[in-house]
Amino acid sequence: MIVRVAGPGSMLGLYAVLSHGVYEVSAESLTTAQLRPVERDRFLNFLRSHKEAQMRAVQCICQEYRFALQDACRISLAETVAARLGRLLLELGHQIGEHLSGGEFRFPLLLTHEEMASMACTTRETVTRTLGQFRKEGWISVEGSVITLHHPDRLQAIA
Repeated sequence: MIVRVAGPGSMLGLYAVLSHGVYEVSAESLTTAQLRPVERDRFLNFLRSHKEAQMRAVQCICQEYRFALQDACRISLAETVAARLGRLLLELGHQIGEHLSGGEFRFPLLLTHEEMASMACTTRETVTRTLGQFRKEGWISVEGSVITLHHPDRLQAIA
């Protein structure tokens, strides 16, 4: 199961550090990435002495919670595959996309149809068919590995 798509500046493992637990998921980079591992004790000492960093850590934990709620809502509240896939595209647009004039979003579609199917609780074939329908309706366009959401309001309406 794909838990989430992390964007630039994301902190991985923050919950595990703060709870003295183990980071229970693996991470896979879809593009070239630069990671900075930080020792738990050094990070906790840094947090103790920097109030602004404490607030940022709390914001990151809250963001993780929001992503988990979005996942739960996408999976359980949307009755149709089109609704789940539409919601997923909107979430990706907001998380990693570039906001264009006219309310459009553009972002690199780094996930395969199979990975998107995993996130939307459906099959790869259904994702391919549904994306084709979204293109036919003019709601999205795909050029290479870049997707543009032309009518996020319509995707929101079905989600």
